[in-house]
Amino acid sequence: MTKNEAVVNLFLSVMVSDGDVSDSEIAVIEDFIGNLHSFDVNLEASVKKISGLTSDKISTLFDESIVFLKDIPMDEKILLLDKINDIIEADGIIAEGEKNMLMKINSIWNFD
Repeated sequence: MTKNEAVVNLFLSVMVSDGDVSDSEIAVIEDFIGNLHSFDVNLEASVKKISGLTSDKISTLFDESIVFLKDIPMDEKILLLDKINDIIEADGIIAEGEKNMLMKINSIWNFD
């Protein structure tokens, strides 16, 4: 897994964790990726792929991604966490699964 793949997998895992994919959530991810020239990802195909995964596989992908990214610089973690919050808040609903994901990120990335 590359850093960019881990970031996209992390964002998409959070996005689908509430069982719904909204246009506003996708827009947040598109905006983030669009502002970074180093990201070469087909977001539509990635959304379709992750939407077809079981919740266990999504959870595993999420776990692998946050562990992979745990050693990136703190300023990058803060930026990613800010975008994750934007994704979570984009549909106007903060689901229990999303809260659990934030707690896990905070723990693994040492935001405690």
